[in-house]
Amino acid sequence: NTLNTLTVSGNDFSVYDASFQGGTANTTLTINSNITVTHNINGFGSNTVNLTMGGTGSITSNGDVAISGGSSAFVLNLPLYVKGNITNSKTGTNLGTGTITLTGTAAQTISQSSTWPFPSITINKASGTATLTSNISIEKDLTITSGTLDLSTFTANRSASGGTLSTSSAGTLKVGGTTGGYTGTSSNYPNNFTTHTHNGTVEFSGTAAQTIQIGRAHV
Repeated sequence: NTLNTLTVSGNDFSVYDASFQGGTANTTLTINSNITVTHNINGFGSNTVNLTMGGTGSITSNGDVAISGGSSAFVLNLPLYVKGNITNSKTGTNLGTGTITLTGTAAQTISQSSTWPFPSITINKASGTATLTSNISIEKDLTITSGTLDLSTFTANRSASGGTLSTSSAGTLKVGGTTGGYTGTSSNYPNNFTTHTHNGTVEFSGTAAQTIQIGRAHV
């Protein structure tokens, strides 16, 4: 594929496996359909070209998602829905406005071994728990609409100050660690978020002493 601009429109459709790559030059992929990947997504972009994904559509993975593909920029400007586990080993930059939403009904895991921050993350699970298996960084917002996000002893801090951390009435944030989180606390409660809006539950579940700050709508 040598195209550097590609638009996908028309009826919604499904594929089995997918890997979203650029061409021989920096590539813009515009998706105006809803694409369902019935198995796994393995990779975004490459070492040599930048990949920008946008449009009015969305991508849903019924399986696992591996955000990989080397050190080039990957800019996600559309919704990505994940029903399996998600791993992030992508380096380079992310300036996208898209949201990655975990929607599986079973247990899911989130991990990161790279410098590429997740954009916004939303937990919207009818059942099951999404659990961190490593520290992750988030570029914009962290939202728990429904279901549980279990930090275990890891951190989900914002990459720079700003953004919103929120739980809706059906959402639960479990905080199990004692270090690495909000300044002035002994916990791994997410740091660097400017706005904290909790209409759901924040559960401090560490096995050692944890300190919290009450006066900032954290609990």
